[in-house]
Amino acid sequence: MNPPWAAPPTADICLCQPYSSRSKQKGGTIIDETVVDLATHLRKILSPDEYRPKVCRCGSNRFHVHARRERHPRQLVVKGEPVKVVTILVFLCAACSASWRVLPAFLARCLWRSWDVIERECLGKPSGSAPPVPASTVQRWRVRLKQAARVPTQVFALAGNWLRILAQRVGLEAARWQLLEAHGEGFAALATLLHRLAPGVRLM
Repeated sequence: MNPPWAAPPTADICLCQPYSSRSKQKGGTIIDETVVDLATHLRKILSPDEYRPKVCRCGSNRFHVHARRERHPRQLVVKGEPVKVVTILVFLCAACSASWRVLPAFLARCLWRSWDVIERECLGKPSGSAPPVPASTVQRWRVRLKQAARVPTQVFALAGNWLRILAQRVGLEAARWQLLEAHGEGFAALATLLHRLAPGVRLM
């Protein structure tokens, strides 16, 4: 459980706070894990029922379409064409009035880029067809990946089954990039899994 290297720096607090720890948190973001590309998103957004949340934190399953908001992902290129705007549906719980944004899994929560762009740049494999990402932005992402993965590891340990084995293998002193390597499914998959198990907790 204890790796031989020095412990990584503490993670930024914004990465480690689940919704449940915020006393006034009402609503938030739901990630649709089935939407891994823009084509699927464009198809589903034409039928809001396909994006409608299953249940609110209050227990209600009655939601109304509240708004359509725009995300402006940077450096997102699909089939050689830049994508400037991605429309996101927002639902309102009829019981408690909580507002829930439903985000497709290919967009990173709280970041300006899509996960494929972030992953390519962090791994040093930029796409020749996409505009370059500023070096300062890539450096900021890499710094976060070097921060402690203690909270995500604890979340996985409590989840049981193979995730508990994964948590035991990387240990509590692992950095986030080490958790990514051990998981092996890519940035988007790990971030989505983490948000599902502990809504609000972020990979980076």
